[in-house]
Amino acid sequence: MCVHCVSADLPDPVEIGAEMTSKGMMRFVITIADMFYDAGNFVSDAGTMAVFKIATYSYDPSDNAALSKMHFVSAMIYLVFMFIYIISGLGVAVLQTTFPSIDQPLRFIFDSNYSSAMLGYIKGMVVGGLFGLFVYVGIELILGISHILTSLIMLDVLDSITPTSDNVILYLMMGITYFVMCIFFAWRTIVIGICYGCALVIGCLYVFKSTRGIAKRIINYSIALVFMQPIIVLITAAGVIVIEGIGDTGVVPTTTLMFWYCVLMLMLVVVGCIFTLGWVRFKSKVNDTKNILVGTVI
Repeated sequence: MCVHCVSADLPDPVEIGAEMTSKGMMRFVITIADMFYDAGNFVSDAGTMAVFKIATYSYDPSDNAALSKMHFVSAMIYLVFMFIYIISGLGVAVLQTTFPSIDQPLRFIFDSNYSSAMLGYIKGMVVGGLFGLFVYVGIELILGISHILTSLIMLDVLDSITPTSDNVILYLMMGITYFVMCIFFAWRTIVIGICYGCALVIGCLYVFKSTRGIAKRIINYSIALVFMQPIIVLITAAGVIVIEGIGDTGVVPTTTLMFWYCVLMLMLVVVGCIFTLGWVRFKSKVNDTKNILVGTVI
């Protein structure tokens, strides 16, 4: 009888093993999530607040000493280019005035008549001059608008949730999202810095018709990356507010809320990919991945 009582009080070895395995797996997942947060190494907070902090990081390229040197070199290239451009145009005008018969060779060189070539020359000179005068004002204005929009969006979400390691899956998802967002915003910072330092060289590319398309693509891409910040913050803020509102009602189970947080994290990664790669390239990558998966399954 006594032996029976003692054996009845002993815990089940299977339950002990299952509990140890469960805790070990949770600890493993939490460790992986912590590695993602540490890899970003930008903020000390976890969860949604970490994503907010990296997404609302305000970068001012004018404070970077290396970019100031790049800006100086870019300005020298711009001045030399504009000097050669103006002298060349004036030289063509003098030649045409002195030797009217030179119009035929000019037509061959410029692929247009003299009047059209001179009109394009004057237009390029005006565009180049305006670019040199106002390009940095425009850059600061665009960065300022992006920062203001981001700040306005953040006013209502300063008390956003900060998931802890108690919710393992959500903690891991946000760790991965934070790491990926760090990559996107690091690339954004690099592009903004390069465009700021080489802005006048981009202006030189814009002057010529043959290189104007390259300059336009660079400008459009950099502006898109600048405004990636308020859009990412807006999506994060709206998602957090909606999910928190649903959770406060108590109608939706916690597991369902966790699913919607994971959907929000996935949406942020997709939006970041679209802005970083561009819609056309992103769509192409998705199609390539889909074809590979379909081919593997078949």
